[in-house]
Amino acid sequence: MSEYQLIPYSFKFHLFGQPNEVRDPANIDAAGTSALDFIAKCAFAHRGAPRLDEAISTTSLEIESIYKGSHAVVVEAAGGRSGVRSRVRQKRGTTDQVVQVLEQDWTQVPLRHVFYMPPGANVGTLLVERVGHSGVLTKLENMFNRTLRARFSDLRLQILPLMSSEAMRAWARDAQIKGVVLQHTDGATGESTRKLKNMPFGTLLEFRAPRKHAWTWQQWGGMDESTKKSVLTELAPQLPGVRSAEQAEEIASELLDEGWTVSFSVKAGKRERKLQVETMTGITMTFPADLDQASPGRPTTEAFRQATSAALEDLAAEGMSVGSASLCTWPDAGWQDEDPWKAVWGVEESVAASGSAGPVHS
Repeated sequence: MSEYQLIPYSFKFHLFGQPNEVRDPANIDAAGTSALDFIAKCAFAHRGAPRLDEAISTTSLEIESIYKGSHAVVVEAAGGRSGVRSRVRQKRGTTDQVVQVLEQDWTQVPLRHVFYMPPGANVGTLLVERVGHSGVLTKLENMFNRTLRARFSDLRLQILPLMSSEAMRAWARDAQIKGVVLQHTDGATGESTRKLKNMPFGTLLEFRAPRKHAWTWQQWGGMDESTKKSVLTELAPQLPGVRSAEQAEEIASELLDEGWTVSFSVKAGKRERKLQVETMTGITMTFPADLDQASPGRPTTEAFRQATSAALEDLAAEGMSVGSASLCTWPDAGWQDEDPWKAVWGVEESVAASGSAGPVHS
């Protein structure tokens, strides 16, 4: 099944064109609006069916739910995509049927985003739920900044990786590599269902280093040189059914084309972390979105809460200023805005007022 992960980011509100002029999170607009108030109200304004214009965009963003606590706001959003004909094999107990997905249909993957602003902090922590390559953070950031431009023209929201690539590499450079994990997730449905060439392996493959001889970065071509292609090429000969070097190279190329993820499990000191090969040259730190890795499917609300706390505790143990994990809480009931704002989709007012579908840009 798919492995859901948490990716850590930082977020802050600053003056337009002056990223170092950070606004007070308790009062970003000098009129009493807090950072978390803005996030919740903006998300609520955009809640419900997205406005779409197939002539302009084949991607969408739909806000499904908002949960608001004293120091945290959780935004559940789904990224959508159309224009691709595919099929889904539905399995319901003993029932197995194929459902056709046509070009005009939209497939969506719901994901949670935890915005946490601890007391006294100027910069908050954002934990983004992700599965495979599915994610909607760029669309969310665009939505927030469109609303900021419309309501508070001198403010902007900035979201950045919590740990810089340089700091991450410094942390991991001397680490031991305990294993490598390959995983495939359908970008449209969020499900792991594909098998390559009907070969006898599924959609989650784990390769563990020998117990007494952990791998080093040099064994994988060096930390700065490791790419998805190089790792897949190295591992392909170990896959079931691969009989020759030529076949191994072919399988590695197809795994890359199909969108398989590649992650290193590394251990530095007493802590073991997962580093995902994000691009051809970059890596990012991830945390499990469900501490019970054996549980199939999307994490439950309670499991997701526990994973969020664990990720914040781990980040604090690494020396990052993320605040107390015990304050990052939110209620079970969805938040309702008693005085909702008007949604700002980035379309011409005449289009929005007519009720026509407007574009949602990536």
